[in-house]
Parts: sequence; structure tokens; C-alpha cells
Amino acid sequence: MENKTVPYIARDGELLAVLPAAMHMKLYLFLLDADWDALQAVCDRYLNLGGPVVYRPFLPFVMFYSAAMNVHSTVDDIGSCAEKDFGFWIPVAAGKVDGAEFKAERFATFTPYIWVDTGVPLIGGRTVFGFPKNIGTLDLPMSPSDPARFSVSTQVVPRYSPQSRVIEAPLIECHRREAGLWEELKQVWLGGANVLGAIEEILAQHGPGRFPVPTAELLMQLLRDMGHQMPMVYLKQFPDVTDVRQACYQAICENAISITSPIQGGWIPGEYGVTIHNYDSHQIVKNLGLKYADQDGDKYLCKSIVHGWVEFDALLANGKVLWQNG
Repeated sequence: MENKTVPYIARDGELLAVLPAAMHMKLYLFLLDADWDALQAVCDRYLNLGGPVVYRPFLPFVMFYSAAMNVHSTVDDIGSCAEKDFGFWIPVAAGKVDGAEFKAERFATFTPYIWVDTGVPLIGGRTVFGFPKNIGTLDLPMSPSDPARFSVSTQVVPRYSPQSRVIEAPLIECHRREAGLWEELKQVWLGGANVLGAIEEILAQHGPGRFPVPTAELLMQLLRDMGHQMPMVYLKQFPDVTDVRQACYQAICENAISITSPIQGGWIPGEYGVTIHNYDSHQIVKNLGLKYADQDGDKYLCKSIVHGWVEFDALLANGKVLWQNG
């Protein structure tokens, strides 16, 4: 779809990098079990708004990720920005519906929750791409002597009422279940083929009978295509100034992070759980249909099925508008 544009008026002090942007990424990944119907409801609410492409959950899993990265524009020589980026990925299949049959054509990730630690990625991610980024206090282990713990604290409203106030509170704690220290990470993957082989092994253990696409072979074909890039889909929208319940702009967009270096990574040792706090303003467990092992009041403990890390260089280029409302 052709997207009609006019020149953007850059403001003084606005640190908005021109794409493409190069980045070095180190990702820590924790796979969580989730309910298929809840994930389908997320796709319907945020992605299936009437455009030509239909999105469905690829597998009944959600990935909690923690990323540390450094980003700089390859066009403007204005410097680089280090950032932490935590969130949840839903693997989705993009395709068409033919009668009662859904035909998957490609793989993508949809990110319904994201937190960053500085304003630069917050503004860029929200205004350019439409990522639902929020500011948070993000912590992750930096050395083997650190506790094996990742955490997100952010602004929340615990209970909605006229007397309630926004406060900063813990939201997510990903922790080693035996409360051990962070260990020296070992490299057991080198290159995309080894990473995908590891994913194939995990799917063989946890995925039989749970594929929403026609065959497991198609699943692996799409995953192998993903070995060269990280496709993304997102809802870009802005509330209208006359009524914030209405959108003055709304579009479904896609983009991809192209992987430009060999991938290295490996498994993270130990057992990990992800504790998620529930607030009226943040109902992550319910919305994503996360299957939890234990509940303590408004805290839910989800067990990580498998956890690993990957590190690579990448390039983020301009995206494309697939469908625009109105």
C-alpha cells in the first residue's frame, strides 16, 4: 500500500535517528506456555482490523525477552544510544483465509508489551513504528557474581478508583528458581543453522499436536527463513486530539531486523520462573493467557520451558504499511 507522506518537521532536541540503524544485540529469552484462544484474541484485537493479511498465533507460547543493545544511525553521524529493552513476543503466522482454511505464508513476531530504560528508544519506537513502549527500571545480571534475576518496575495503577494514583511498582521478575548466581554463559550455538537446530529440538519436545499451521515442515521452513532476519508486525496508531477514544491514524505495519553477523548463543543453565504482578492497569497474565504454576495474591509464577541467549549484529531498515484504516 502506498503511504502518502509529507516532510517531517524535526524539532530541536528531538533525538530521532534516520533509518537504517545498525545495532549490536544480546538477547536473553524465556519461553512461557500460553493459551491459544487468549493469543488469538490478542491478534484479533490489535492486528486483524480489516486488512488483507490475517494474523494467527503460530504456537501456544509467549517469549519473555530481555535485551541489551547499542544502536546508531547509518545515515546520520550523530552518535549511538545504549538501551535496555524488555518485553513479550508472540510468534504469529501471517497469511490469508480461503473459505474455512487459513493459509500461513510467513512468520512474524508481535510485541504487545515493551519497556525501555531511556526516552530516546521510547519516542522513536512509539512514533516511527507504533511499538507500545513504556519507560521502566530494567535490571539484568552483568557478571557471574550477580543474582540470576531480570526485573521490570514501571508506573502502574494497582486499583482503579477516583482516589487512585499512579505509582512505580515491580511488574516482572524473571529469576533462577534455586536463587543461584548468574553463571558464565557458554557458547553452544554458532551460526543460524545451529540455533534453528536447537529450536527444532525444542519444538519436537513441546510442540507435537500444537501446530496451528498445516504441517511441522512448514513451521521449520518459516523458522529457517527467520535465521536471516527477525520479522515484526505492529499496530501503529495515535489518539485523536478531540477524543482520545478515537484514533486519528491507525495502520498495520511490518518490518524486519536483518541479521548481519554470525549468530552465537547457547542455553542458560538452571531453572527459571517468571513472576508477574497483576494490577488493574497491567493484566499481562490474563491478556496473554499465560499458564502459571503458582499464585500468591496478585502475583503469578510462570515456569520457563526453556531459556537461552543469542548475540548478533543487525540492521533495522524502513518498514512498510500493509493496511491503513480510513
